[in-house]
Amino acid sequence: MKIFCGFMLFIMLANRTSAQVQKGKISGNITEANGTAVPGVTVALQELKDTTVKLYTASSSSGKFSFTNVNPGRYLLACSAIGYRPYKSLQLTIDTTRIVIILPVIVLQVAGKSLKEVVITASKPLVEHSIDRTTVNVDAMISAADSNALEVLGKSPGVYVYPNGNISLNGQGGVLVLIDDKPTYLSAQDLAAYLRSLPGGLLDKIELMTNPPARYDAAGSAIINIKLKKNRAAGLNGNVSAGFNAGEYIRSNDALNMNYRSGKFNAFANISWSRDANFTQNNSNRTFFQPDGTIASNLLVDSRYSYLSNGLNMRAGLDYFATPNTTIGLVLLGGLRPTSGRTVFNSMQQYPATGADTATSGYTNSGPHWYNGGISLNFQHQLDENGQSLSADLDHIQYHTSDDELTINTDETGTSQMQYQLPSTIQIYSVKSDYTLPLGTGAQFEAGLKSSWVTTGNNDQWFNNEDGAFVPDYTLSDHFVYQENINAAYMSAQKQWKRWGIKGGLRLENTRDDGHQLSNPAIPDSTFTKNYYSLFPSFYLSYKLDTAGNSTLGFMYSRRLHRPNYQQLNPYLAYQNQYTRTAGNPYLNPNFYEIYQLSYAYKQFFDISFAYINSNNDIYRITGLAGDIFITRPENFATNNSFNLHADVNVTPVNGWDINASGLFFHLLNKGEGYGTFINDAVTTGEVELFNEFHLDKNWSAEVNGSYHGPFHGGQTIAGASWGYGLALQRKLFNGNGSIRLRADNLFRNLIFNSRSIGIANVSNFATQQSDTSLAGVSFQYSFGKSANIRKRNHDIGAEDEQDRTK
Repeated sequence: MKIFCGFMLFIMLANRTSAQVQKGKISGNITEANGTAVPGVTVALQELKDTTVKLYTASSSSGKFSFTNVNPGRYLLACSAIGYRPYKSLQLTIDTTRIVIILPVIVLQVAGKSLKEVVITASKPLVEHSIDRTTVNVDAMISAADSNALEVLGKSPGVYVYPNGNISLNGQGGVLVLIDDKPTYLSAQDLAAYLRSLPGGLLDKIELMTNPPARYDAAGSAIINIKLKKNRAAGLNGNVSAGFNAGEYIRSNDALNMNYRSGKFNAFANISWSRDANFTQNNSNRTFFQPDGTIASNLLVDSRYSYLSNGLNMRAGLDYFATPNTTIGLVLLGGLRPTSGRTVFNSMQQYPATGADTATSGYTNSGPHWYNGGISLNFQHQLDENGQSLSADLDHIQYHTSDDELTINTDETGTSQMQYQLPSTIQIYSVKSDYTLPLGTGAQFEAGLKSSWVTTGNNDQWFNNEDGAFVPDYTLSDHFVYQENINAAYMSAQKQWKRWGIKGGLRLENTRDDGHQLSNPAIPDSTFTKNYYSLFPSFYLSYKLDTAGNSTLGFMYSRRLHRPNYQQLNPYLAYQNQYTRTAGNPYLNPNFYEIYQLSYAYKQFFDISFAYINSNNDIYRITGLAGDIFITRPENFATNNSFNLHADVNVTPVNGWDINASGLFFHLLNKGEGYGTFINDAVTTGEVELFNEFHLDKNWSAEVNGSYHGPFHGGQTIAGASWGYGLALQRKLFNGNGSIRLRADNLFRNLIFNSRSIGIANVSNFATQQSDTSLAGVSFQYSFGKSANIRKRNHDIGAEDEQDRTK
């Protein structure tokens, strides 16, 4: 703590000593060709060397704009507005001889009309890099339009979506997924289902953060932040998208985004509908050994789960611009997703010593119904023209799931029936406030507070059919209530010199957990309480190797944690088939990460980093035996050490061909103990992703992408390599306001995932899994309305960590 306070003092003193550097001002006026002022134009001040945006503003009702406190340097001015062609200035220089620049009138040309003057137009690249994150611009991905959010996420550089719904970033699991800066609180499977219900047409960009700054919650080895589209233009504006794709099943993803801005009010809404259908085919081959190494039995288990789900998601809000510096906002959100599913399973167990075998078969019908709702109040106030600001958020979110399942199982002894009622609820409240203080000359201070309260309830009931009537089985039923309160405070500071840059932050979190398993006739009442404090420092250091800042070296350090998600804590024992069960573990502890990273970047073209990641108490699904039944629970199993080499390349070999390539190569040490078996193994592996975009002419473009993911070791699982590819074609329509897109993924073959288990005493287990990943699709997008961004608002809600913990 003393070191960090000393760092803060150093930043302020350094800022004070450099305060004599005189700042500049750039101002101007924007009109149409007839002289009419154009309000609400987005004006960006970019560094000349690499077009990095340094400052944003918007033109006033009279078309005027200005930038103050501009550091000496060379800049470009970029203007953009819906309904107008983009504009970019020539070089602007602020130095000791030119402190104030008053530009000539900037005349914007209405889109679709010819230009006699030169106007520079540009689209966002697929991938952009900054000091603490990588940003994927989803509109630059042609195949996104008829995809769902999970598919778009899986095509983002460094992101891998496992068959069970878990998500990793640059080889690290335990990733915190946010939507508009807020977690989803869903289980890995429920989160995957929710993302599949969000059409790709809703997504604006995806932020990938391997070392998030202190203002973000400390949870997660890394953060993936999915930003939804938000139109803030004057008048009525919006866009609509409709997508259809098919493999073995038919799917649809459709979305409508609208915004209406008039006077001091801005209303916005989006609504999306999806039809999702798929299957998961699992095949496992288990061999049980005697203590002397001879085979006791072989067990083949095959299961196929298929489902149909219709998702409806809505989000609406209102901003009130009380004063030029104060905005009050309200956001309402809700969604529902009814699903019908069926699992069919068959097994054959053979005993070589006797030649006997046992066959079983059965099925489970399920009908989970999921719905959620939430409300958010937000407040933003700019305290002065230098950027000093205060914001606050107050949120309430709730999730409800109900599921009635029926299992019928048949073997040589007859037929048995089991029924399950699986209702669950999650209630989340959070409040937070953030303060920003620019200190001038490239320095800034930030601080904030946050508190959240979460209550989850699971009342899982198991019934057996006895003589034609379903009777409760209290030994397998479970009623579990979990409460969590997290209180956090953070502060951070940053300073930029001519070549050196530094940023540091410290976050303090206090966590209190209370778990209660309610009694029934077979299970006694039990409770537990945990209360702990944790400090999470983060540090960034950069150095420009040349005066233009084209080449930059960087060093980053952060400490983070991964809390078990709420469903992992529920001790309920779930039935998968006659030989497979899964359960939760209420006694899980969080695991902590320390991340050290060295990096080098050349403009936006190339960056490479080397990272060392140390983690302990890693949570993995560990399998033990009850006779010949696999029972899998999450456990604090492993201590992992990982050495990662990651590289990104963005090049244009010829005009019209853009390439984004990323590669991750890592060496992972996997150590742990489960059910009396110690595992100590290592793997050297990698991931390679290639994204090609071809601009064939002003209206036609194409996309070719591919990925390879090498073998991976984690806990008891050794997963084999996998690969995939995709093709897409786009034709722009209606002067660029619309488009039609075609895409195909993994034609002629479904992705197949192979794995084997280690560390299960006297058992070997090999498994394969596949789903409906070979598909083709078509989509249509159209943007309507004419106006410009007036005041950009971030309509996020403040429960940033808790929403992702339901996974």
